[in-house]
Amino acid sequence: MGAANVGDYVPFLAPFDVQSELSDSMKVVQFDKDNIKAIILDMLGAGMDTSANALNWAIPELLRHPKVMKKAHEELRGVVGMDRMVEETDLPK
Repeated sequence: MGAANVGDYVPFLAPFDVQSELSDSMKVVQFDKDNIKAIILDMLGAGMDTSANALNWAIPELLRHPKVMKKAHEELRGVVGMDRMVEETDLPK
């Protein structure tokens, strides 16, 4: 309201019209159980995928730098030991 619609004057810019995007974003969206479940699963999957990608990047980097890998191994051995898995309580150490 009160502003010129760019798409009326320059037709090839109509898809980029800010006014129509604002009015579209103000529409109310209804979600049902399936929509909410899909969104939550997408969020969980994105979190897991990020961790997997980080490991896929970190392991080859450690293999390329044996001194760094040895230092990380020694730190793990000193903090956690060889007789158990790493736990969340080990992180602050």
